[in-house]
Amino acid sequence: MSDSSGVSILIVDDTLENRELLAKTLDREGVAVSACASAEYAREMLNIELFSLILLDISMPGGMSGIEFLKEIKGNPKLADIPVVMVSASGDKDNVIHCLELGAKDFIIKPFDLPLLKRRIDRYISEASNARQGRHITSTRKFNILIVDDNELNRDILQRRLDKFGFLTKVAAGGDAAIECINKYSINLVLLDIMMPEKDGVTTLLEIRQDHRHKNLPIIMLTALSDKEKVHECITSGADDYIIKPFETKVLKARIDACLTEKSNFV
Repeated sequence: MSDSSGVSILIVDDTLENRELLAKTLDREGVAVSACASAEYAREMLNIELFSLILLDISMPGGMSGIEFLKEIKGNPKLADIPVVMVSASGDKDNVIHCLELGAKDFIIKPFDLPLLKRRIDRYISEASNARQGRHITSTRKFNILIVDDNELNRDILQRRLDKFGFLTKVAAGGDAAIECINKYSINLVLLDIMMPEKDGVTTLLEIRQDHRHKNLPIIMLTALSDKEKVHECITSGADDYIIKPFETKVLKARIDACLTEKSNFV
């Protein structure tokens, strides 16, 4: 993680094993961690300290649910600006979308991919800091996104969605074409499919990262796989995040906005 001095995270999860795993992981990164098993106790802790970020379990039987507590946090002017990342064992799409609509920044699926977890925590703490300093993205239209997918229908659907969001777009049908495009044009973010013939997404990712000019280029992997080992390989190889196909539009927009906010120059 980046400089963690002054960073404090509140973990709200009814499972002791999850709390201990997250706390130990973040503690090793130098983060000040507090953890509790219920929303009711978390409410008391938030009356004492304004945390840098909250990791909040969606399902906590026996008391207030994570979704109910998220509503309470976002409805409180003193707490509303604290980034909240939801933690889910199922990745239920309806719950995920509902949480994003209520103001959650993102979600993490259990069991945790620790490099991905740390990357998302870094991202949202940085975003909150930029917001406090008045730095934010003023327009999507200056951002050029490259879509890399060997399936023409996938490229077409993604391009239409990104056009609707207001982004500029370019497309490539394979890894070699993607690298050529990145070297030729000013690309601000890449959506890169993992499974492609000839040169797959992981190989393409590694080649992009080998060029020092592109070491900070945001890259989000697209996958139809539920293969956690492949996702982990992508994250440790330099990808910023991933999206599972078929994608949810709100998740796609949230991930793109978050990566651009983290790595772009603000105006």
